[in-house]
Amino acid sequence: MDTDNPRARVAMACEVCRKRKRKCDGAMPKCSWCLVKDTDCNYVVDKPKKRKPDPDYIATLEAQAEALKAEVRRLGTLVTDSTMPKHICDILEETHDTENAATQVDTDTQQISEEMDYTGDSPAIHDISELTWRLRIDESGETTFIGPSGNFCFPVSHPPRGEMKQKTNTGDSYIREPATLRLDPNTSKVARHLVSLFITFVNPIHQFVDVTTLRSLEANPYFDAVDILTCTILAAGALFSDDSESKALGDKMAHYAESAILQICRQRPCVETVQALSILCWRELGLDNENMAWMYNSMAASLALHLGLTVSSQENLDKSGTREIAGVRAPSSQPLRIRALWSTLLLDGIATSMMGRNCIIPWRRVEASTFATATLDPSQDEINVCPIGNLFSCPASDHQLNLAHSYAFRFNKLDEPERFNLLLEAREHLLSFYRQLDPHIQLQKDTSSPQVIFLHMSYNMSQLLIHRPYVKEPVDSAAHRLSLRTMSIAASAMVRLLRRYEKIGLYDKVPPFVVHNVLSAAVTLLLMATAKQSSLRSRSISRFRVCISALEAIGCRWSKARQAILILRQLAQRWRASIALPMHQSFPLAPQPGPEPLVMTAEDEPTDTTYTYTGPENDASPAAEPLTAEQWDAMEAASAWQTIDHVDFIDYGQMDLWALHYARS
Repeated sequence: MDTDNPRARVAMACEVCRKRKRKCDGAMPKCSWCLVKDTDCNYVVDKPKKRKPDPDYIATLEAQAEALKAEVRRLGTLVTDSTMPKHICDILEETHDTENAATQVDTDTQQISEEMDYTGDSPAIHDISELTWRLRIDESGETTFIGPSGNFCFPVSHPPRGEMKQKTNTGDSYIREPATLRLDPNTSKVARHLVSLFITFVNPIHQFVDVTTLRSLEANPYFDAVDILTCTILAAGALFSDDSESKALGDKMAHYAESAILQICRQRPCVETVQALSILCWRELGLDNENMAWMYNSMAASLALHLGLTVSSQENLDKSGTREIAGVRAPSSQPLRIRALWSTLLLDGIATSMMGRNCIIPWRRVEASTFATATLDPSQDEINVCPIGNLFSCPASDHQLNLAHSYAFRFNKLDEPERFNLLLEAREHLLSFYRQLDPHIQLQKDTSSPQVIFLHMSYNMSQLLIHRPYVKEPVDSAAHRLSLRTMSIAASAMVRLLRRYEKIGLYDKVPPFVVHNVLSAAVTLLLMATAKQSSLRSRSISRFRVCISALEAIGCRWSKARQAILILRQLAQRWRASIALPMHQSFPLAPQPGPEPLVMTAEDEPTDTTYTYTGPENDASPAAEPLTAEQWDAMEAASAWQTIDHVDFIDYGQMDLWALHYARS
């Protein structure tokens, strides 16, 4: 064989040569061998693409496998080796030898732990893992209870909520019976526009109302008799409108619905009333009116229980004995009942996670058909909403159960093995949910559905919340290493999802719960920004700024995003990580007038929440060394000096005029 002129490899061989394992020259339309033999020569151009493994999913499985091995090894010390199968002993011995030799399996986790400068006095580690509940008292004396998973319980001063709440200036002149409310022709045109906004931005995610009903409502030229469900649809759609006329009509419909809903619950409790209450809850969540949002959520869940939506499938009902009450009018109402149930459960889970409270309807009390059975020919949006509802409310993920265990009052009183077992169980539930996802809602290069992106955002948010209480575990424990690694992976995935959403949608059109997802990732990235090691710190700062930018854009629509930015700014000052903030957000915050008392546990020391800037001459920290070219690239600095930011320097001591002049030249 001539080795001096080796035959070049061809990009594609014909099917005949491939089957016979013969060298093919790749000539088209016929290769040389097929031409000589006068046989058919076929080339398969479109080959099925192999599904690339998810690196985050693989890393999560590796971390969980190491944690399970550590737990098995711990339990193995309680029994003799003879009682354990030999192949299990061999696996543990190999793993143990590998860890003692080079600790290669957990290199990334060890690096993150070392770079985080973990000490018992670290305020960032303490704040992010401490289970603190906050009782807010407004100027009027109104109290609001917020749990740890809501991201608004950190020991910092909070702005007064009077300026955040949106109040309607509507009067009582149009409080009438529900069936007597009519709209004039000009107002009907605005109403159709609000229905269109509801169809575009609200219903595809939550599936409150079936598309047929909404389309008929949108095509209705006259709103002669506006019922309670139509009122809530118009009120919710107005939150995505920017013109004053639409906002005024939305406020009017909301005020009308609020004044009539209690009377309707008493006189006509039906499935449509459950839908209306859920939509009102969604609207109050968007306006950040936590009191009324929780009231409507509780009313919707209570009425759903009262109507038997959680248990009745109507398959075995006696048709002759079916009465037209409580929404059970005919077998055709079954899809309506299923839709109302699962949209209520989804919103209950979202409200519970955002406000850090207990869910109203636990999934163990639900025995009903799945949401997929609500329609014979489901649309893509209806297919996408199924996993989102499952993530928050169905036993496939146990999201609420995991949060209830991890954020319970007695969590810190559990033994370390019990806490670790809770973590492993919660991880297994989430991973099982992820494995059961349909292939069409997996993230692909050509994914253009906002609902799919919101689903994966919520999944990563769940990963962040269930691991957050374990960050303060001993640094050499498996729970600490596993939680840090998983939180880093989930926060990075959230940033990638934000960048992907930027290409297909606008931030001011996202649903309110996206703020909670982004804030959960931003808090984690701010924690990573306190690391000693520059590469981890710079990566975290760059990703943290993506979250800040997203929250600023979302803040044009939702006030919750503006509050989230204030929380992040105060945490950055408290954790001495203000360098992570953009320049326009990095100035010190003035103390809020009349700050609320902080809620602290018995072990906490009083914390000073007055933040002042310390100049370079008073800074006792060691002088920073000059940055190298590699560090400049890694930190993803501004592309031009006109947009220079103080994040490009380790501390303010480096930012002198000579350095700026030298760099510009």
